[in-house]
Amino acid sequence: MDASLIPDILESAERLLALNSHFVALAQKDSLPVWLPEEVQIPPGKDDRSVAIEAIAPLWFDDNFVAPRSGILCASPETVAAARELNTAKEAFQSAVVAFRQSSGDLGTSKRRTADKTSISRLMGQILDTSASRSSDLSRVLQRMDLSRLNLVSAYRTVRILHPETKSVRWTWARRHSEVSSVTLEQARILANELSCRAARDTALRLLADLNAGEKLAYRKPIKPQLRANLTFTDQARKRQQIITPSVIIMDGCALPAIKWPGGADDSPARAKRSDICLSGKPYINSLSLYRYQN
Repeated sequence: MDASLIPDILESAERLLALNSHFVALAQKDSLPVWLPEEVQIPPGKDDRSVAIEAIAPLWFDDNFVAPRSGILCASPETVAAARELNTAKEAFQSAVVAFRQSSGDLGTSKRRTADKTSISRLMGQILDTSASRSSDLSRVLQRMDLSRLNLVSAYRTVRILHPETKSVRWTWARRHSEVSSVTLEQARILANELSCRAARDTALRLLADLNAGEKLAYRKPIKPQLRANLTFTDQARKRQQIITPSVIIMDGCALPAIKWPGGADDSPARAKRSDICLSGKPYINSLSLYRYQN
């Protein structure tokens, strides 16, 4: 752990909190349209705009707040500028945290995992999902800064800003059955050694030892339906665009675009892809979601 990096976390966190508060204050002053899906229930004492703002800028864990799946908040030029500045602060804070975690070796195996997107580091990010987790070192640092309740996922998430010439936003559900990645035995052993539970680690290594040299496994990641927004623009020369909207998005302007909302997600199972059919019915190593290929 490089203690000299701790001040960078504190400085970037303070700037993040200040700019988040600045954005919220400006957004609350705007008397501009806002749209939320009909399914959103507005708590007593709040209105659509306050709920939308809270969904865009939640830095702290709050079990009582149910965020809308998406929405659009029209914003003044000053508020849009504040949102862009907030995004810069989010990026700086995330960079400071990542640098500290790399120095403490908690972004995977200290000798093997690096910041570059190598094959094994991608697998670790997918399977072990450490991007927004907290090591003991990071938890202690955040606690000393009175930031233990900080939601890292929300702190990292970019505020999405629509182009002022956005003409329409049509949401759809993107569904994929699963995502399959091939894993070599060597990669699987590295992943197994990263498991925090000793029993799970020992079981995984024992099962891997039973396989023939050269056999490959497959990591299958189930993918939930994902909301995507299809955008059109008043400028015909601008191509249509599709974006992911994990939260309420900002409209740079004083008028809402045309909106079409899809309603609830279709939870019916998607048709199995060929890559899924080639896999065994049950995972070979449960703790890593690793499957054997069928002969």
